[in-house]
Amino acid sequence: MHTRSLEPFARGLLCASAAALALATALGTTACGTLATHQGTAPVAPGEWQVAASAGVLGLVDTEQKTKAPGADVQLALRRGLAPNLDAGLKLSPFGLDALLKWRALSGSWPVAVAPSLGVARTPRTGLTTNAFFTWAHLPIIFGHAVSEKVSINVGPHLIYGYYLPAVGDPAHGLSLGGFVNLEWRVAARARLVPEIGVFRTLSGEVPITGWMAYVGPGVLVDL
Repeated sequence: MHTRSLEPFARGLLCASAAALALATALGTTACGTLATHQGTAPVAPGEWQVAASAGVLGLVDTEQKTKAPGADVQLALRRGLAPNLDAGLKLSPFGLDALLKWRALSGSWPVAVAPSLGVARTPRTGLTTNAFFTWAHLPIIFGHAVSEKVSINVGPHLIYGYYLPAVGDPAHGLSLGGFVNLEWRVAARARLVPEIGVFRTLSGEVPITGWMAYVGPGVLVDL
């Protein structure tokens, strides 16, 4: 949600306090979708399917409003391999739907992949949300390295753009830049655990907040 100013959300709140607004914002960062990547550099093999799921703890610090709030970062994704270095899929979260793409640009001992995504969400007018449309674009770049036969480490920058369009009031947008690191650990022939941590800072605008965002949590990848 857009939280730089309380005014756009006041139209959609029914006697909610500033604390309730901050909590609702943290629980539903709809203006940028989920933050976590939980992916390595290897795309899904051509013709194969992969299920990915994660659940993490989210924290937001709005430096303009001087508020802090916890939340959750939960997602479920399905990907299919299209080519040796390319896969695509869909990601569902409690707050929206994303179209996913991952392209491995470099192979070898230090592979690099680009994993852009585009998402949308629509919220109704309730006690904690406005009647609004949200869209966002993510651009993480994944740098990987295998430290053993079963474990790889992945790091990289992650750029996010979010756009908020309420039914009443002015639209808003924001650009955030962050980074992540995860550990990709193969625990079975077709399953990997991917714990991850990431931090973001708003560069411009006010979506989803003006300040800092951070998350930490586990993910799992299962090749079907």
